[in-house]
Amino acid sequence: MTKSIIEIIKKFDEIAHDRKVLHLSEKEAQRRPPSNNVIKRSPTSSLQLEYDVIAREDEKRKIIQLLMSHAEADNIVIPIVGMGGVGKTTLAQLVYNNPVVCQYFYWKVWVHVSEEFDVLRITQQIVTSILGSSRHNDIYNLNDLHCLLKKTLFDKKYLIVLDDIWNKRLDLWEAFQAPFYGTGMGKIIITTRYMPVVDIMQTMSPLQLECLNEEKSWLLFQRHAFHGWKPDQQLNFEQLGRRIAKKCGGLPLALKTIGVFLRNEFNKQTWKDVLNNTLWEPKAIILSTLRITYNHLPSYLKPCFLYASLFPKDHYFKKLELIRMWIDQGYIQLTERQILWEDIAIEYFEDLVRMLFFQCSKDKGFFLHDMVHDLAQSITVDLVFVLIFPRACSSELIESRRARFNSNRH
Repeated sequence: MTKSIIEIIKKFDEIAHDRKVLHLSEKEAQRRPPSNNVIKRSPTSSLQLEYDVIAREDEKRKIIQLLMSHAEADNIVIPIVGMGGVGKTTLAQLVYNNPVVCQYFYWKVWVHVSEEFDVLRITQQIVTSILGSSRHNDIYNLNDLHCLLKKTLFDKKYLIVLDDIWNKRLDLWEAFQAPFYGTGMGKIIITTRYMPVVDIMQTMSPLQLECLNEEKSWLLFQRHAFHGWKPDQQLNFEQLGRRIAKKCGGLPLALKTIGVFLRNEFNKQTWKDVLNNTLWEPKAIILSTLRITYNHLPSYLKPCFLYASLFPKDHYFKKLELIRMWIDQGYIQLTERQILWEDIAIEYFEDLVRMLFFQCSKDKGFFLHDMVHDLAQSITVDLVFVLIFPRACSSELIESRRARFNSNRH
């Protein structure tokens, strides 16, 4: 085994040498044109299922308090940030449909933005929602729409929810905001899984949505899985259900998806298969949602994220420990700014934290959520990775773990 590892390392060294001789470097490749096979999130609306009204009461009260405490301020933006499936949209729906909020605001508008931040389309949807006519969708002059919207909103209390934003361009955000300045007491709630989106908004600190604790996880799973069940039936499956709920790591999407999958399943073996990860159907739905976030990663960050998945689940790692491994593996690209490898690697690491791929525990270090770990392992196919531990990070010189990499990583 040791001889095989040495041979692999020798081969990697030869490849790295050839790369330098040929002056090869990684570049951001042109993105593929859109196709019907691209994973996209389903559209959302302001309406919600009764089953979803659970577990976020504290966060709901906090946002409503922010809306009311800034009653005299104009154009306040409240960002809700969290990983995919953590319940950002559900929380925004809870606030949007709250009776106090409905009574307070004269206008309320919900727009599902998604990946393309089309200022014209979003403005058309807001105007149409407020004025109640689709004829404004035929107005393609942004100035006309802005003037109409500014006139309509003037001196009114309004709430606009922009769900699922990915835009990082300041010019597009400023173009969108133009008609809202000086109109009255407007409030905007945005949801995003991407911290760089918040940076361009120059607004208050975001509400970062965390995963649910164990008891709230169980309540949410129970509500979905045992809907319509008799009490004695629930009792027979409760122990298995609690173990499955715990395994979801507090991610509401996982709790709901698996709960619904098991709702009409009275075979204990099926529940055990879900617990032991041998049933792929519900898991595939969850991973497809998380995959959208991975697709938005720059190409140079993708191998760094996937490399972290070589650690076992529930493993806590230190920042310096991981960035030294990235440097050893040749994942860090020098830039024209002439800064050190370590500084670039730290920037990579902090980007992955801000994009919510890495989570932080104050006492233990950083870790991957179990579902994010599963996502990485579902991508890593067909290649062997050698995990090299620097002497400063571990008493072991080399640990080899097999991981499979998708031949089309980007």
